[in-house]
Amino acid sequence: MPNARLEVVDLSNNCITYFGDWSFNPRLRILKLGGNLLTSLRGDISRNVFLRHLDLSNNRLTRLAELPSTLFVEELLVANNRLTSLEGLESFGQLTTLDVHGNLLKWLHPVCAETHPHLMYVDVGANPEFGDVRLLTPLAGSRLLCSINLFPGPFEEVKWLRIKIIHMLTHLEFLNGEPVTSEEKVEVEEVYGAELSEQRQVWERLLPGEAFLDRRVLKAHELN
Repeated sequence: MPNARLEVVDLSNNCITYFGDWSFNPRLRILKLGGNLLTSLRGDISRNVFLRHLDLSNNRLTRLAELPSTLFVEELLVANNRLTSLEGLESFGQLTTLDVHGNLLKWLHPVCAETHPHLMYVDVGANPEFGDVRLLTPLAGSRLLCSINLFPGPFEEVKWLRIKIIHMLTHLEFLNGEPVTSEEKVEVEEVYGAELSEQRQVWERLLPGEAFLDRRVLKAHELN
């Protein structure tokens, strides 16, 4: 549909199988293709530099590597696909919202606080093999991340993990749809304040002169 002025396209809930060539719509800001039959992203959106919202949820995608690095997408919705990896998002440093709910992810790599500093909302629930709280450590340095959802998932029945996650992601306001309370923040200080102090003292006694390493924050490749 060539239209140089077109800014919003909603083709949700059809039977579309081809992503398409959107280069004829250079002013496109919002593209909604959720609820279709897409199995790949073959097409062309490399010149849609104004695109900010891309909804590809509820399709049959297995990879995102076909997304061009020239995009400046801020909101990416890819829930309920068949993704096993987030490779392809390395250059999506403008992301504020990332919804990968209901996929087959085992980790967040390459998404992390360093390369995606603007992330505010993340949903990684219903990924059956995303079951180790340490998999969240790539987001630990995020200053803007205020909401993350992990439900349903392996974390659901372990109450103390909520405190651990709040400690790890220090700017959270909502966890699994529930507000982070002042009581929980106090509990975090009680649980981890003394523990970290003890670890630092042991480190300085055994390794004088070396900078203290907080081993709670691990890189994804160190988990294997």
